[in-house]
Amino acid sequence: MALLSGEGAAAQESRRAEPDSAPASPASRPAEAKTPAFDVGGYLDLRYRYRSVPGGQTDQDLFGSFGVRTSLPGYGDGDLRLVASGSFVWDLDQFPDVGNPFSGLSETYDGRLLGYLYEAYGEVDPAGAVRTLRAGRQVLWREEGIRFDGLYAEALATDRTEISLYGGVPVHFYESSPDGDLLAGAGLAISPARRLRVSIDGIYVRDRRDVPGVPSVEGDLLTVLAVEGSPDPRIRARGTFSMLDAKERRETAEIYFFDPASRIRVNARLVRQNDITDIPVTEFSPYAAVLGVLEPYFQFQVDAGAPIVEPLEVAFGYARRELIEGADEGLYNHEFDHGYAIATLVSFPWPETSVNVRGDGWNAGGEDFLTLGAGAEARFGEKEEWRAEVGTDYSLYRVDFFTGEERLRDRVYYGRVRRRLGEHLDLGLAYRYERDDLDEYHVADLVVGLRF
Repeated sequence: MALLSGEGAAAQESRRAEPDSAPASPASRPAEAKTPAFDVGGYLDLRYRYRSVPGGQTDQDLFGSFGVRTSLPGYGDGDLRLVASGSFVWDLDQFPDVGNPFSGLSETYDGRLLGYLYEAYGEVDPAGAVRTLRAGRQVLWREEGIRFDGLYAEALATDRTEISLYGGVPVHFYESSPDGDLLAGAGLAISPARRLRVSIDGIYVRDRRDVPGVPSVEGDLLTVLAVEGSPDPRIRARGTFSMLDAKERRETAEIYFFDPASRIRVNARLVRQNDITDIPVTEFSPYAAVLGVLEPYFQFQVDAGAPIVEPLEVAFGYARRELIEGADEGLYNHEFDHGYAIATLVSFPWPETSVNVRGDGWNAGGEDFLTLGAGAEARFGEKEEWRAEVGTDYSLYRVDFFTGEERLRDRVYYGRVRRRLGEHLDLGLAYRYERDDLDEYHVADLVVGLRF
């Protein structure tokens, strides 16, 4: 699940922005850690889910996800890396079940079993100026994550200049044919100083869609300019500006601070989205996988946290989102003010446990209201092989990016237990009671995880 609110979005963004190291020049950035010998690793997660509502309707599904990575030595300037990842959902009961409150995108297809291949590529670092060659299904991270089947090449023009070329066919999980679709692009990155990097990319995507009232073949050119720097090892800043064809599209500015000594962290972010992101192609929308539309908006958010005195740690934040250019509220598109504060007692009341309480203030739809949440976690066993959690949380808007489902005024009470069996296997059991503005739900999960 993901939250369309300040704290949830900020948490995802801040993880990407952590200044583990300063932005280095292209010549000094390793393409990948080299593996001297054959290596293979991966995971397989299976989740059986049972859901019900008070009216008696139920739903049973089996979800799965996998990832595998191998390294074969002796190719180019290092090794050959092979990567694959994907997921599936298997409807285990009545199908299709029209009117079931749990029906989602998966039930719009003809069969019970629906699979997604997210990545399947081979990558090598040739000797010389060409740093990386990659072929297969991959994700290009340029303001949005754009998935395509094709080729990617990255080369050094000078010690401080990097060039990338890429092209292929965009991946549309919801389309049956890629005929007429195309992706092509190029990028240039320059590091004028040790802790400063400037890049520009031009990405053209063409999409053929057989939808009444929609042009059959359309294309867009996305141009993204990004500047990132780290004037201090504790600080990282990034700003972007993009255009869709000849129209201004999005501007972002973000700064992240983390002091290892005091463990104080602060993350602030501004975003202005200037146009809806699914016309004429959907690749440039974070909701592309669920055919969602993101209307023009402006958002500011700030998050901070620090330990105060043992065992107390605090975190707080604020987010404000406004729809602009006459945009109307709707699915995935809302205006709100959201502030929160969290107090966590670490290793309290016993060394194996932690507890937290949370308060949120909301302003949306002309209403002001407060909500509370709390949680407790315990890790026990000789090697902490057991983990248990209980708690409750509230979100005004909660989005599942896998199914495309959005729930409003959503309160969740949950309990989870996980048992690690050796180094490679773990089992989990979870239950949650969920209540939103339309209904209430009981959800039970049985999870098996394999790591290798």
